[in-house]
Amino acid sequence: MELNLEPLLAEDRERLSDFVALIARNLHAKRKQLHISVFPKTREPGRWSGQLAQDWQYLGRDADKVNIMTFNYSIKQPGPRTPLTWLVKVLDFAVTKMPVE
Repeated sequence: MELNLEPLLAEDRERLSDFVALIARNLHAKRKQLHISVFPKTREPGRWSGQLAQDWQYLGRDADKVNIMTFNYSIKQPGPRTPLTWLVKVLDFAVTKMPVE
């Protein structure tokens, strides 16, 4: 199952983590996987509502696969959406919060 929830409110951070844990437990009991999409960030808890709502440590613990949506770096400037330097920062941060495997 793929879970992609948008928009998210910062105040729903704990409820979102609990919701994902509940879904994961139920899916795992049926030998199914949970994949979740998350907003990119380079620090915890994040800077805007969607990032603040997603606690990567808890989501990464419960989900079988985490997809980080790094395709919208900037919608204000033309050109490549995701600079490699920023992508590396997001991934470097991700491995400090979620198991790589």
